[in-house]
Amino acid sequence: MLANPEGIREAKTSFRVIRRFPKTQLALVLINLMTGRTHQARVHLASIGAPILADRVYGRGYGNLVKIFPSLGPHMDRQFLHARRLTIPTPSGQRLTFRAPWPENFRSLLLELLRLEGENGNGA
Repeated sequence: MLANPEGIREAKTSFRVIRRFPKTQLALVLINLMTGRTHQARVHLASIGAPILADRVYGRGYGNLVKIFPSLGPHMDRQFLHARRLTIPTPSGQRLTFRAPWPENFRSLLLELLRLEGENGNGA
């Protein structure tokens, strides 16, 4: 899978930065997939130099990040991509929406990033 303007199958993605973490150069991003291609979010973000954290296929290593910020290490057990809300059309024309809270390790990583930024993490 790759981002290619000459590609056979169109894929559209939009994103918005929700929160930047300047010390680690990470960001929390809201991604909207307007098409449903395989690995779409991962490919598109990697193609603009902003890969998903801990994505071993399309991302870059995060070893240096953990060396500089060892407290992130215990949280890095997964690729940090999560579908908080998923809406799909049904054959009858209805739209079904599913919601899922952040997994605990995702939440704990965000709290640790806030701590590293010097914030207490309330409201995360």
